[in-house]
Amino acid sequence: MFKDRKVQAHATYTGRVQSLDENVGKVINKLKELRLYENTLIIFTSDNGGLSTAKDSPTSQPFPQ
Repeated sequence: MFKDRKVQAHATYTGRVQSLDENVGKVINKLKELRLYENTLIIFTSDNGGLSTAKDSPTSQPFPQ
């Protein structure tokens, strides 16, 4: 019943991770270009999104390999 929704949620999550990866790469490349990379500390924080207790929710279980 909700299989398509689950597949779409994983696709959305994957797209967001890919976008984050690409943009962090841009920041790192710019820091290296400006010769600031070696003296820069990059910190990530997250509130981990909202709490989802729904069965089979993509945020309530590990991402499939």
